[in-house]
Amino acid sequence: MEDVSRGATPDRQRRLSAWLLPAGLYVAITVQSSFTIHMPVIAERFQDKILHAVVFGLLGALLARAVSRGSTRQPSALVTVVIATTVAGLLGGLDEVHQLFVPGRSADVYDALADVVGAALGASAYTVGARLWAWRTREA
Repeated sequence: MEDVSRGATPDRQRRLSAWLLPAGLYVAITVQSSFTIHMPVIAERFQDKILHAVVFGLLGALLARAVSRGSTRQPSALVTVVIATTVAGLLGGLDEVHQLFVPGRSADVYDALADVVGAALGASAYTVGARLWAWRTREA
């Protein structure tokens, strides 16, 4: 039997550490959105949404990784994607609300939508890739 009085077990440490990367990325997103920025109209209109989708795609992938590695039981692929997308969507919405209080920034429902779409794509890509990798290494 393991002595848990000395701190976290290696398995628990692994599960907790899986959440450090998405937490760090979200802190970086929040810090960046705390600054007033001025973009040309065309960049704000289109590239802004692409940037949101890409950044939250990465967040979605990291959250999917955390969900799959950060739990004691391996969740299904669908559950992994739904949890990661939901958490990223909530964080994206929270960031949009945060921007209401930053001078020169505003909340945009289309930014939040781009966040959710990007998160869903990133979480799906990670989950499919991880499952294919696991299947391929089992076959080898």
